[in-house]
Formats: sequence, structure tokens, C-alpha cells
Amino acid sequence: MTKAINEETKDDQSIKLLKSLWGDISSEISKAKLKDFSLKEQGTEKEHSKLNLLLDLKHEVFKDLDPRIVDHSVLIDCNVGDKEIGIQVLENSFSLPLVRDSKTKNLKYDKKALSSVCDFIKLEKLKKNNLLEQCYLTLKHRLDFLTNKKAKSSFKFDYDKSVLEISVSMTVLVAKRRYPNTKVKRPRSNFKIAISIDSDAKKLIVDINDLKETHSITKDLKGGHLKIDQKKIMGLVDSLVEQTVKTSQEYQAKELKKFVKLMAKDPERIQGVYEHMDDEAYHKCIGNSRSSLTKLLISIKEYEEHLKNPWQGSLSTDLGKAFHCLVLTPDRFKDSVYVYEDIAGHSYAATSEKLKARALSQGKLLVKKGDYERMLLAKKDLLSDPLMALLIKYAKCEHSFFWDEETENSKGKKVKIKYKFRPDLYVDLKDDESGELYKLLTTLFSSIFNNLAKDDVIIFDLKYTKSIIQKDIKKSNANYGYHIQASHYLRGANEVFGKRRAKHFLQINVQSTGVIDFAFDKLPDEAIDLGNEKWDQMTRKLADYISGNYTSKSIYKGIRTTGVPSYMYG
Repeated sequence: MTKAINEETKDDQSIKLLKSLWGDISSEISKAKLKDFSLKEQGTEKEHSKLNLLLDLKHEVFKDLDPRIVDHSVLIDCNVGDKEIGIQVLENSFSLPLVRDSKTKNLKYDKKALSSVCDFIKLEKLKKNNLLEQCYLTLKHRLDFLTNKKAKSSFKFDYDKSVLEISVSMTVLVAKRRYPNTKVKRPRSNFKIAISIDSDAKKLIVDINDLKETHSITKDLKGGHLKIDQKKIMGLVDSLVEQTVKTSQEYQAKELKKFVKLMAKDPERIQGVYEHMDDEAYHKCIGNSRSSLTKLLISIKEYEEHLKNPWQGSLSTDLGKAFHCLVLTPDRFKDSVYVYEDIAGHSYAATSEKLKARALSQGKLLVKKGDYERMLLAKKDLLSDPLMALLIKYAKCEHSFFWDEETENSKGKKVKIKYKFRPDLYVDLKDDESGELYKLLTTLFSSIFNNLAKDDVIIFDLKYTKSIIQKDIKKSNANYGYHIQASHYLRGANEVFGKRRAKHFLQINVQSTGVIDFAFDKLPDEAIDLGNEKWDQMTRKLADYISGNYTSKSIYKGIRTTGVPSYMYG
């Protein structure tokens, strides 16, 4: 290293103490694994009790982002007194109490106390820089998570003043493409974050667009490292993104109004996939959904009545819709669902409470408080599943699909029919760049996804149902035509995406009564084939209806023979 301390010191005890002190300081600093350092005697006075040292450090800051070597020198003054060693580092004073060893009777100092001094010496500036790097990484990771890596950020760092400036440009997607015939671009939000640390390294000062906040800095009890409250830092990002999303939603509402007007003027232009289209706009769009097509299995009268007066749902369907909202679009829950205190029974008080809730809800979905509390537990249980966690990360929620298809009527004439559907979730594996979802599906569920391709589209339907026992799910699939729903959704996705990429339809069945539990159920190919047969039957009937080739709108077909169910005959 460098030459030893001058051994011609008059007081041998002081010489030993200073030699030991120099060696311990050097040893402690070397533990930091810095790029390079040197410790040398600097202008030592010819007195036995004083020693001036100059510590030259070279270290890397922002090594994970922008590796840069920074030179840093620290002047250390050591003064040996009768009862203590005084150490002056920059503007900070430290004292090492001296005690006499019980065996050797020699003076010695507390090495634990020296450790804290060295910790300050070697990391006085490095700690601040690393803390700022920690802030940046926390902000960056949170932004990436909230915006699916759509936010762009750049940073500038003042190494001498320990000030970090981050510039963020964030686009909140309103639609996969611009709405037809509109020239308004997607909203963009820009903001700057300046982060600095006060001279005592006790406070972190965060300045966002000239609005300042201070956050306390604490020391790790074990390692002595500076640390920040990462939750608070992430909370800053959350509020920024929330404000940006709110601005985007206001923009989106204006765009939807334009979209609805355009749809009324030229409905044939509505084709493809649309993000962030609300329920009202979707239902106003012309197109045959699965629910309208299944009415044709009963009669044309039922189909016409459904078009005029769509079914508004019931308390049980309100529960299902509320659970969808809580899991898939939690930010809309307060605006869409009204939770009310339920009084058991059919008393006057219970009835008046329901009427009061209905009046206060202003058209929102009505959910009892007890049902809401169960939903929260069911959501927590569902999101704890690794597959569901990845779905929330990669899946696209409630996008609206529109497509046209030609169908032959009973006379062989092709009729152009417009269709639509709105899946709860779908995953385009092309978006899974890391391959983690594909790997999970093909390893844990290899028997189910034995022919899964890396560009496949998988459609998921979330259901809040009374029972997830397999035989009950099969009955529900038959009774409510979920195999027809699968056929309709897969057919539409393939028309929009092409190349028959959509092959898999899965249900996420969450139990609404009894034990809180859930199950993933994949509809097998034979069930989807049966759904395709029914779909072809319905669309041929629809083609006849559009062409005027039908004998009766009623279900009546002469005299029917109607007895009792088959199981009654033994």
C-alpha cells in the first residue's frame, strides 16, 4: 500500500494505536469492494498524537444503468488524546473511546465504533448515489409494471450534487388502432421527477412537476445501509399513472361518442378489434352476438324480441357482472357497483332497504355487503394461482370483436351477416416475449396443450357460478349453451386474426356459494364441434330470416306430442 506510519513517535502507545487505526481503516474500506482506493499519509505533523490521512476512492455509481467511475477523495484527521481518539471526516466528528486491556494493560479502542466511522468514510457519497440508483430502479420497475413497458424514461445524474432527474413519457393506449375516420392521436403524458438527498442524508426530496414531497431515509439495522420506503416511492408512480389514465379516460369518452356517431352513420365500417369500448357503445353496435343467435334455436319471435328488448339480467347475473368487474377492471368497480347493507328475510325493513339501495345506486349493479365480502376473498384466492397471475399480466380484457361472414340460406343464396363478441380475457401468445406463460402451459398442462403454438390465441371466460363440481359445469355448458359460446368466440377470433390461431377456449369457474374455490375448465374439441353444428344451424336460420325465407316466426309447428321427461319411464 503506502509506507508505514513514522515509527520515531515519542509515545509508543500512540504509535501502536495510529498504526492499528490505519490498518483497520484500510481493511474496513477494502471490504466495500470498490473499484480502487489508496490511503496515504498527508502532511503529518511531527507530533506523536496527530495523523492526517488522505483517502482516494474510485468507485462505480449507477452500475446497473450507466456504469461510470467517480473519483472521490476524503481527508481524515486523527488525534490521539488521553481518553479517546478524535476523528474528523470532512465536517463530521467521531470519537473512539480508549480502554486499557485487562491482560496486556495496553490502550485499545472499540473496533465496532470504528466500523461506523469507516462506513461513513467509504460510503459518504457512494451511499447517496446508490440510494438514488435504488430510487430510479424502483420507479422504473413500477412504471414498467403499470404500463406494460409502454412508458419511456431517461435519466440525468449530477454526481457531485447527488441529484437525479428522470424524464418520463407515457402513452396510455385508447385503442389498438385509431377509431375509424377520426384523426385524434392517442393521449400522451410527460412529466419530470427530480430526486435529491439533503446534506445529512436523512431526507429524500422528490420534486414532480414542481410539486415537492419529502420522504425519510432510514438505516438498515444489520448492514448500516441507507434505505427508503419503496412503497411510498411506488405510491408516487401509482398516483402519476392514475392521473394519466384519468386524463386518458376523459379523452376516451370523447372518442367513444365520435365512434357511436360514426357507427350510426356507417355501421359497415366497424370491423376488427377495439380496446376500451364500453358496454353501452358495444351494445349499440350492429352485430349478432351469441346471446341473440341462441334465441333463434327457440323461434324468430324470440330473436326479434331480444333485439328490441335485450334481457337486462337478474340478481344472480348482477353478482357475476360485479365479480367480473372486481377481478378484471377493479378501477371501474366503484362507478359500476353499489354495495348495500342487506337485512335478512322479507320484512318491511328488508324490502325498504332494497328499495333505498335501488334508488341510490343510480343504475349501478346491486350487490349485498355479504356477497361483496365473499367476492373479495374469492378474488384473493383466484389471484394467488400462478396461471391466473400470468393471465392478469399478459391477457387483454374485454376487447370488442366485429366481423362479417357470408352464409347460405335454404335456397343456396349467400347472405352477408355481421357478428360481434366481447370475451372476458384473451391471450395472444405473440405478446409473451419472455415465453413464461407458454412455458407454464406446456409444462404443467402438457396433456391439455399438447399442440400449442407460440402464436396461438387462447380465449378465457370468467364465470361466478354456484358449483364448480365437474358434472355441474357440464350441465351448465349444456343448459346455457356455453359450447355455442366457445364456437362463436373462436370463429370470430379466427376471422379477425386469421390463420386459425384461436383453437382453445377455457372457462375460469369461481364458486359463489359454499367453500371458496375455483377451477380452470377447457372445452374439449368434441364439445366445440357440437357448438359449431348449432352455430351453423342458427346462422342458416338467420340467413333465411334476413332473406324473408321463413314459414313462421312462431315456435308453433302443428300439433306436438309432449309427455313427461325420459327418466320417468325407468
